[in-house]
Amino acid sequence: MKHSVHIFCVLIAITLVGCQTDSMNNFANESMEMNEKMPEPSTKEYLSIRDFRDTFNGQTLKNDALVITTKEDQLILSMEIVVKDELLAKLQNTPNDFWFNFADIDGNDQVREALLNIPELVEGQLLIDALDQYNNHVTITQELSLQDGLTDSQLNFLEQPENYKFQIIDENREPVNEIIGIDISTFDTL
Repeated sequence: MKHSVHIFCVLIAITLVGCQTDSMNNFANESMEMNEKMPEPSTKEYLSIRDFRDTFNGQTLKNDALVITTKEDQLILSMEIVVKDELLAKLQNTPNDFWFNFADIDGNDQVREALLNIPELVEGQLLIDALDQYNNHVTITQELSLQDGLTDSQLNFLEQPENYKFQIIDENREPVNEIIGIDISTFDTL
């Protein structure tokens, strides 16, 4: 009788080990299938940045606070940005031109009215190519030529970062995305 109980226990143990091995194999196979289904970083080519406009958000694009310096009759606007890998891959696979720009906050034309001429847009593809590949940082700089005879009040207004927005502009020179609040850094949310 003791012998039968031992044989019975051994058979149960073998059955349990066999079932466990089968379920572990099934789990391993399912894991491998899931890994195979995981999407690779985007290598799809986009015609325009408009094709992935929803990708421009606070998760994929971070900015430091806008810095404004005055040099003779010019304002120099400079802001560091970080482009996350997901957005970077899409920008690098877009053949059409795109640009960056600093502009008036909606409903306020004081910046535009104080300019001598419309500033040149900052070429996006050149900046993306020059991106620091270790941390995806790049600094965007734009020079604004000012009209003569501006008052101290006007100059003070022009030197305040909260009076500007940052634009991402497509090949038709139309804004695809705008970021307001560029007087505040979002780097702390990296």
